[in-house]
Amino acid sequence: MDALLHFIETVFPNPTTSKLAIEGLNSLGVETIDDLQFLKDDDLGGFLRPIEARKLIAQIPNIVSNLQNTANDLCAAEYTFDASGSPAPGCSISPSSSSSGRRDSSCETSFYDHDWHYSFDVPWQKMPASFMEKLQNGERPSCSERRQLVRVVSSEILEVSKCPTKKHVSEIARQMVITYPNSFRDEINSQVVGSGYDSLLKQLVCRIDNCKRAKAISTPLCGTLEVSANKRKSVYGCINSDPQMPVGETSELQQEKKEKLLVMFQNNESDVKTIYDLMTSTYTSQRNDIQSGIETNDLLDAWPYLFQPAGMKAHFKELTGIDINNSFEESASSKFRRILEYFQFQCTERASRAGRILTKYRAGGDHLCGAVMLLLTHFKNDHDHFLVMVEDTCVPSDICSEKLPATPCIVVCGENPLTAIVYMVAVDQMIVNDHLLSFTEALYLMFSLYYILNISYPVELGATLEFLQRCIFRINPHKGTKVEKREKKRAYSVNPRVLNLTSKIAAFDWGE
Repeated sequence: MDALLHFIETVFPNPTTSKLAIEGLNSLGVETIDDLQFLKDDDLGGFLRPIEARKLIAQIPNIVSNLQNTANDLCAAEYTFDASGSPAPGCSISPSSSSSGRRDSSCETSFYDHDWHYSFDVPWQKMPASFMEKLQNGERPSCSERRQLVRVVSSEILEVSKCPTKKHVSEIARQMVITYPNSFRDEINSQVVGSGYDSLLKQLVCRIDNCKRAKAISTPLCGTLEVSANKRKSVYGCINSDPQMPVGETSELQQEKKEKLLVMFQNNESDVKTIYDLMTSTYTSQRNDIQSGIETNDLLDAWPYLFQPAGMKAHFKELTGIDINNSFEESASSKFRRILEYFQFQCTERASRAGRILTKYRAGGDHLCGAVMLLLTHFKNDHDHFLVMVEDTCVPSDICSEKLPATPCIVVCGENPLTAIVYMVAVDQMIVNDHLLSFTEALYLMFSLYYILNISYPVELGATLEFLQRCIFRINPHKGTKVEKREKKRAYSVNPRVLNLTSKIAAFDWGE
């Protein structure tokens, strides 16, 4: 569509004419440049003047010829066109070159990719017989079975297209639900919720983004599917993301230290200094595993202390230069108190959400948690992407992964984040630490995972996380942003709303 728009703007420099042309072509069913070759002169009379219509028709043979030349260059050996411009039998343009829906990558061309999803074959045959029997009987699969299906389908999608769009994945999810509605359709008391396939689409999107990050591809899903940026590539705010092996260290010695850490974790040892030292000395091996694209659950098995406060602090210091020690925590605590005092001074409406948070805080609660909740409210960010509430008796196995965001979050065990006594931290829709006794530790671990795993801030939390980054953790790059990109939105190096609040708090007597 972008290529079509560019072509029309080239033919008609006048914005009004190009807009009318695009709208008229869309009404005729033209979605891509390739569709232009099927137009006739009479089709354009409803929205273009005679000279304009002739000008457009005159340019169509040139653009079609360019497309064919591009295809010939990409598939010189196998891809040829006959006199009519159709592909010759030597190379099929069908997205299904096998029963699994896989395409011969040597024949991929950008202008034939847009319809591949209609012929995509869901690889049901790769699923266990017991699972397929459930589907045929109209039973709902378990969470683990559903995740397995999502993994298989996502892998197949990425075999067909390296950059699937929302249109592609949405159609595949829709077809899956149509095939087995009783097993996958979103419904409550037999009433369809939303489109009926929103939850399946979300799972596919998360999995595809995770796979793309793991392969170190620099761009997230095309269109509007972004959940988080390149998990194994982004180095925003990092000073030592690709370390060299320290002098005197060898791979064998690193492996010995890694095994020692595993034994310590299995024995529930809590020697913070030893853990910190071993994690610091094996930092290179940790980064190599992360950058290689290892899955989060495998990373948790290989480096369990990476998701514990002591190990996290060691890695975070090497990566960003920020030492989360006692003096840092005291300074941060003082700043959070000042933030809270500022909002208390500003908040006069008891009925507001901020007022309700302050009322609960005054009844007894953690000042750091109160400040964070007020920041989320002030920036109108999504609390549910930051704090996930569960029952105070919940254990990790009780929590449905589908309710967790793909990006790092704090899971609160209790009804009120301000007074809860146990917190968990999750990332990639899985719990990575299930027993944190203070909100402070949970916040530090959750925030550090954005850097350790190189995950961009989701748009829903962008302002709050950037405020914490710059004002609490003192990570202040002059260029770029860690907030995931949005189409047609101007990107700022520093969010203006963050700057505005920072200046107001400073005027209120910001404490250092």
